[in-house]
Amino acid sequence: MTSNSFPELTIVIPAYNAEKLLSRSINSVLKQTCRNVELILVDDGSTDETAARARELLRSADFPWRVYSQENAGVSNARNIGIELSKGKFIHFLDSDDEIREEFVEKMLNEAQTSDSDITICGQENVVDFRETPQAIFNCFPEDNRNDSFSNNFHLIVDVLFSRLALSTSSIILRKEFLSESNLRFTPGCNHGEDREFIVKAFSKARRISTVSDVMFRYIIVEGSLSHVANLRRFEDVATYFRLAKYFEREMPDERLAKIVRSFVIPTRITSAFEYLAFNGYDKKELRKISRNSSIRNSLRNFTLDRRAPNSFKEWLRCRLLLISFDLFLAVMKVKKNKLI
Repeated sequence: MTSNSFPELTIVIPAYNAEKLLSRSINSVLKQTCRNVELILVDDGSTDETAARARELLRSADFPWRVYSQENAGVSNARNIGIELSKGKFIHFLDSDDEIREEFVEKMLNEAQTSDSDITICGQENVVDFRETPQAIFNCFPEDNRNDSFSNNFHLIVDVLFSRLALSTSSIILRKEFLSESNLRFTPGCNHGEDREFIVKAFSKARRISTVSDVMFRYIIVEGSLSHVANLRRFEDVATYFRLAKYFEREMPDERLAKIVRSFVIPTRITSAFEYLAFNGYDKKELRKISRNSSIRNSLRNFTLDRRAPNSFKEWLRCRLLLISFDLFLAVMKVKKNKLI
């Protein structure tokens, strides 16, 4: 469907082999109380009937929509294509298996326009494998956001880096003009950690960030999805934080953020990757070999205890165990895992 109108909000849905899951996201858009939207679904080289299913669901929509098909290039590229194709004043990224509440567009646009914000954030909740036992994770937002971007957004960035504030790009909308002026895009080829990298960079550049306190987005955690597959692409998440550290060192006047990334975030993401892969069927002999990599070991040695971080001592211990021996690290993680069962 095409239209010459210019909607207030463009919703971009990247989709890969999402034929069986797509109805949840699209139907949540179809139910919106505010219709001043367009929907762009980017079919990222699916081998199933994703594109056809999207057109079927959208054929009766009373707002402009488009299904754009491309060769498989990854979620980051798909979202970037959505930005380029969008006509809305604001942009929202919604994954194909997630959903937004019926008043999402109405409340988010009202807040963004009233506060003249570059970014507006809402509360989100997690639902595991569609089991209706969500855990709300909205917290930590400052009540006052003044014009000075770095000093007032610094604490938000710290909360995201320390994982005290769990956000995805689906819980925010962004002013398109802000994206263009800041030259903000997702890192092409990155499929793990791309949300966090994009959000942190956006927070660092935003003139004003506002919030909607209601939980308006539902993050559906699907076991077996790309983000839950046990392969070495898990380490893309670590590479994301190396890029962020270099970004902070190049762009930020304050050295504290780069230090947090290098001395806390990167080491903890390394241990998390090893633990996830080890307990989800990846070849332990290969992991043992990777654990001896000099770059990985140097990053683990950089870990510094930080009282602001949750479980800082536990994270320090995990780093030390992996430095001593992968097998010792694995044995201790097994004991911990068995105690939690």
